[in-house]
Amino acid sequence: MEKFLQKLTGLLRKQFKGSESELEIMASGRVGGFLIWKGFASLDQIDRHARLWKVLSENLTEKERSKVSPILTMTPEEIAYARQD
Repeated sequence: MEKFLQKLTGLLRKQFKGSESELEIMASGRVGGFLIWKGFASLDQIDRHARLWKVLSENLTEKERSKVSPILTMTPEEIAYARQD
């Protein structure tokens, strides 16, 4: 599963230039987390996820996609705000 995590991380960095991904292997054995990219600023959540899943569909097999848990799409400002406490 570690190899898949590395593949997914590399794919996201390549397709979302300048992004940061914080992905981990969940207890379920699937990979999920955050994709943080300033390019999401002008998009609503539906469009962000459509763009993410288009990339995943074009670059991963169906079996690989079944290993993906939710990936939250956020801008750097949104993640900074969410982490304030």
